Amino acid sequence: MGIARPISKILNPFSLSVTALLLVSYATSISLSEFSRWALVIVSFLVVLPIVYARVRTPLAAGSGLMTDPMVFFRQHRKELWLIGILCAVPCVLLLVFLEAPTLVIATLVALLVTSLAVSLVNRVFRASYHLAAVTTLVTVLIFAWGNTALPIVAVIPLIGWARYTLGEHSPAQMVAGCGLAIIACSASVYGFGLLG
Repeated sequence: MGIARPISKILNPFSLSVTALLLVSYATSISLSEFSRWALVIVSFLVVLPIVYARVRTPLAAGSGLMTDPMVFFRQHRKELWLIGILCAVPCVLLLVFLEAPTLVIATLVALLVTSLAVSLVNRVFRASYHLAAVTTLVTVLIFAWGNTALPIVAVIPLIGWARYTLGEHSPAQMVAGCGLAIIACSASVYGFGLLG
């Protein structure tokens, strides 16, 4: 379990999503100023707004006037934060469309939204791994962005799977379900944007 926990924490769906969106933005931008524009939109909606929300909602420690650990809030209010993530991502997509961002950037964000919704619906009856669903979506999109040069990042999928299994967070069936949902959702999203087939 020694390195499984840090792997699971560092390679979480939130950080992977933002990193992948920035990488895809960089890969599809024709200049540094264009990349900066997409990065500003992505970071504002998907990082700054959720963090501000979590900070506002994190209670103060009794008598100290200091905020308690925000990570405790994240763990205790996952569904609420998932909803906030959706509410921040939808206007982000609309703004990127309005600003005529590269299609793959928009498709990546839509694929993440569709995957998130699919996992949420399935998790009402069977617990699919959101970690594995998110990373599978992102790896698939990065391969679209960079082609065969991005194939080595596929190794991140079994690495996260091993970490989640070692921590007792998911069974093999739950991990396969997460990957399967991601492949279906991502393929549908990318196809819908005319980037597949």
